[in-house]
Amino acid sequence: MSTMQALRQDKVAGPLHVETVPIPQVEPGSAVVQVLDSYIVSYTRELLDGTRAVPYVAPSTAGMNAVGRIHALGPDSTALQVGQLVFTNGVLRGRDDPINSIALTGVFHGPAGGQKLMQYWPDGSFAEYQRVPLENVLPLDEDRLVKELGYSTADLTYMSQLGVPFSGLSDIELKAGETIVISPATGGFGGAAVRIALAIGAKVIAMGRNKDRLAELKALAGKPYPADRLVTVPITGDLGQEMGALAEAAGPSGIDAYLDISPAQGANGSYFKAAILVLKPYGRVSLMGGQAEDVIPYQKVAFHQLRLRGTWMFTPDIPRKLINLIEKGVMPLGKKAGLAAPKEFALKDWKEALDHAFGDNLSVFVPSKK
Repeated sequence: MSTMQALRQDKVAGPLHVETVPIPQVEPGSAVVQVLDSYIVSYTRELLDGTRAVPYVAPSTAGMNAVGRIHALGPDSTALQVGQLVFTNGVLRGRDDPINSIALTGVFHGPAGGQKLMQYWPDGSFAEYQRVPLENVLPLDEDRLVKELGYSTADLTYMSQLGVPFSGLSDIELKAGETIVISPATGGFGGAAVRIALAIGAKVIAMGRNKDRLAELKALAGKPYPADRLVTVPITGDLGQEMGALAEAAGPSGIDAYLDISPAQGANGSYFKAAILVLKPYGRVSLMGGQAEDVIPYQKVAFHQLRLRGTWMFTPDIPRKLINLIEKGVMPLGKKAGLAAPKEFALKDWKEALDHAFGDNLSVFVPSKK
């Protein structure tokens, strides 16, 4: 077989279509992976239809992170094996400029260096096969994850969601026994942040506007842990009320850290200022959201010597660290984490799949499933 099916775009924000294309050829510094399950991020539809107006290269194949099997390896591969189960990381970084040259396979590139990266690696994981940089191919212990822990390959794609907040939590060095505020906590990445912070051993105060979704989060994400490890505080829009509720939820030990993962429309939200204002001296803040406004309470940051750290997507060391947590049984997935099984879609059902994912429902393409 020399051809495959792929979900393609001929121009940026153009119509999607399933196309028969050649299976990519392996080159030095790369692996070709047979895609078993490709994670569909909730906002994929908006990235590809132009709603978010992000830069990317076309023609291209969409899709970011996936779980698959190695089909072919470049001649410089030294440890990976054909047939091995792997996680593919869709965050591309320039080998000679990893900070400034960044792209997301199939959906986004940064400035000049990122554009050059994406021109060479234009095709993502919404296809039967994908060519991936060797450093973005992470081996998985299939015996441990699938046979012993009982996870499906679709369950394993949730690493795509966990890896983003895990990067932010790692950058502010969240430790077991500390208390962290996460807001908003009821979306896809916020819920993942709650789960990874609990797995690290922190006490979590989850904030959100929807009280029903907060209750559901506490019941599902908090199930594997003692009840007082996950506390919820509603976002009311009243700064003083939110500060009081956060302080009460934290108790006498106070709040050590705050992870913000607000969408762009969260600018000037009361909860953002409330979470910073209740931090202990030397507290840490992880900024991972999409706010474009100037919203930092400057005097609080300066007087209490707070540490602010911005993080974007996966940092390079995170996928391996996350896999280790999951393989050791520290970070549960699937039903053990209170998660529904991802809904599977064929590539031909791409419109239904993107709409389903847009509702914050776990969704995967299964390109190689016949």
